[in-house]
Amino acid sequence: MLASGGIPADKYIDMERTNREFLDDAKGLYAHFLGAVEEVSQEADKLGLPFRVGLAPSGIMLELVIRYSKGVDLYGRLSELVKSGRIELVATPYHQSLASLYQDRMEEFGFQLALSRALIQKLFGVEPRAAVNTHMGFSDGMAASVERGGFSAMVAEAPDIVPGVYAVDGMNVRAIVRDRRLSGAILEGAYEATIPAGEGRLAVIRLGTLRGSDPARFAFIFRSLLSQEIGIVSPSDVAASGDSGSVTQPDATPRFDVDVGGLDAFLGNAAQRAYYRRVAALGPYVRQVGDREIAAIWRILQQVDFLAYLSEAGLPGYASPYSGWVEAFSVMDSVLSDVEGRVGAAYARAAPAKRAAAP
Repeated sequence: MLASGGIPADKYIDMERTNREFLDDAKGLYAHFLGAVEEVSQEADKLGLPFRVGLAPSGIMLELVIRYSKGVDLYGRLSELVKSGRIELVATPYHQSLASLYQDRMEEFGFQLALSRALIQKLFGVEPRAAVNTHMGFSDGMAASVERGGFSAMVAEAPDIVPGVYAVDGMNVRAIVRDRRLSGAILEGAYEATIPAGEGRLAVIRLGTLRGSDPARFAFIFRSLLSQEIGIVSPSDVAASGDSGSVTQPDATPRFDVDVGGLDAFLGNAAQRAYYRRVAALGPYVRQVGDREIAAIWRILQQVDFLAYLSEAGLPGYASPYSGWVEAFSVMDSVLSDVEGRVGAAYARAAPAKRAAAP
């Protein structure tokens, strides 16, 4: 969780804790993942099996990767794996937000995807072809925004649809409906069912769910597939395997990762809905103010992590720094109130100038 451009991030965020937790993950979780890709990809070559993994890092994570590139060389290792084709980078909302639900005609969602794409191009010299919304959120409107952003494929959650690649009605973008069974089985390190010959299936695993696992877990997961002569391909490769038909998902009923509880996991209680609505409501004012520092703070507050902290039961893969959702709401309410005040004051200052400039 970073704030750049001179914003006093420490006023709102425990940067020391954020940095410490990232370094712990960098030395453990992320290093183990990259190590497994480096090691097992060579074994796949010897077996004559494809090995190309999709990775969808948020913009905030990539900022941290760059910040600590000298101390923990994730950036160098990731760059080499991207260059060699072992990893395909997939664009995702820069701040891992629920912006695709805002009542702004997907403006903020599209903007965050564009930010993600631009950062990937800048850091790695590649242009992502596939995108995935936060927790695989999917609807026709989201797919249309992904297509407008120049992407050819979108990873989608649609548990009532047979996994595969689908044309979204009236669009050129392809929806890759992930295979929940495959994802769960791979997470356990064993997949025994047969994938139809010539058909690609997409598994999605959140790295955060493997935090604290045995360092050899990633390599074991990859090898369990290779041992059954199942090659590993990226989202773009899956999308190119051919359509299974067409699909549509009304905007009124978007689908999100059911493994964490779907959209209710983030907007299921009054505290979560109140926080989400207040953050979303700031959007029009932030855009009118046009202050980059205020916009950066607003986008930091959009992260689904904060909504996860407000979950009464807790969500897998999210380690809350608070004793419970009540304490989390108390702190976040205070922060949000302060930010609302800053936005309101900036808007009040900008309004007279804009009226004076009007013809």
